[in-house]
Amino acid sequence: MQLFWKEVQRAADLSSIASRDAAVEQLFKEHFDFEGFYRRALVDHWDQWSDQQKQDFSETFQPRFIQQALSKFHHLIGKHNIKIVHRSVQQPWGYIVSSSVRLADESNDILVSSYLNRVGSRWKIMDLNISGALMSRNYRGQFNNILRRFGYADLLVRLRYSYNKENNDA
Repeated sequence: MQLFWKEVQRAADLSSIASRDAAVEQLFKEHFDFEGFYRRALVDHWDQWSDQQKQDFSETFQPRFIQQALSKFHHLIGKHNIKIVHRSVQQPWGYIVSSSVRLADESNDILVSSYLNRVGSRWKIMDLNISGALMSRNYRGQFNNILRRFGYADLLVRLRYSYNKENNDA
């Protein structure tokens, strides 16, 4: 986890916003366990879907998720004198690493808890809790509402629309 944050800080030193975003996007692709996250966020649905449905969902959701994560990290990226203190707690399924992030120009800490899961020989982030908001729980409520009311196909349509709308608004 410390390596992840060091790489985030390194990305903060890049000169252009596009370079910073690309670096953080790559960090998420390398260090995030998307399937573990999907299992948490889609606990009622994931195991019932076909392999093709899982692949289609992942291809549709992953860019949207990274886009959302970038928006949350923008208030950290580009700031200097970031102080980070890590504390880990072992769980039966992996670790929770709490990273208290303090910016030099702000008095309040931003608490980011990373839920780590072993994937092969590496530990990867499978969920994030940013200042009390657990990402899988937030998405779970949204996904369940759409899936129960409108179905799988509509979920994908809504994810694509939301992603395209945010890209066009940027």
